[in-house]
Amino acid sequence: MKKHWILLAILTLGLLSGTAFARNRQGRRGYRPLPPPSIAVCFEEAGVTQDQIDLMNAIRQDAVEALKEAETREEARAIIEQMRDDMKSILTEEQLAAIAECRRPQRPITCMDQLDLTQDQIEAIDAIREAAMEALKEAETPQEARDIIEQMHQDIEDVLTDEQLAALRECLRPKKLVNCMDKIDLTPEQIAVIDAIREIAMEDVKEAESREEVRQILDQMYQDIMDVLTDEQLEALQECRQRLRNRDRDRQEQPEPEPEV
Repeated sequence: MKKHWILLAILTLGLLSGTAFARNRQGRRGYRPLPPPSIAVCFEEAGVTQDQIDLMNAIRQDAVEALKEAETREEARAIIEQMRDDMKSILTEEQLAAIAECRRPQRPITCMDQLDLTQDQIEAIDAIREAAMEALKEAETPQEARDIIEQMHQDIEDVLTDEQLAALRECLRPKKLVNCMDKIDLTPEQIAVIDAIREIAMEDVKEAESREEVRQILDQMYQDIMDVLTDEQLEALQECRQRLRNRDRDRQEQPEPEPEV
């Protein structure tokens, strides 16, 4: 059990305190990386033929039907893994390599990356974070881990200016999320498959031994979910996400209001 809460603590450190990317992104407030291209775009770039796509669609449909009859999580896992293997068998090694490169996930930009940190601040925050990581390895209880993380947060805040601290808190403020997956007319069968994929991935995350393993599980979960969607749904999903990016960009580009005289 200990490794589970330590893993959660380490993930929290990584999500809230990552600063390495700031070295290359200073002065670019509001920057967001584009998500990977849709699987349809990657198929086109990899030279996947329509015949191959038709075969994969048939494999996917067979898996959907089989999942309706699955009685246990292990049965569902086996069906999804078999679907994944069967779909890969349709593609050549060159196509698989091209698709993997096309779909390679980009590192998300954290709130810390948007604060115009100086080099001295970056080095200080990295040192604080590394010290917290080492301390977490020795923590014996969840409360000790929480205390270490809280102290790390306080130490990092002490490195920031008042303006940076205000910007960080605004960035971290919970925002209402728009789920584009709710807007692409999923069928009940697709919802069932996606729920099974997510549930299996969350079970696998509990057994993961490292952040890299967790990242690989979540990347595979995302890919499996994208494979369940039709080309039309993938296009609608991309359009929805593009609208959200445009909205966020427009908000960030709005000029500050003139002070009243």
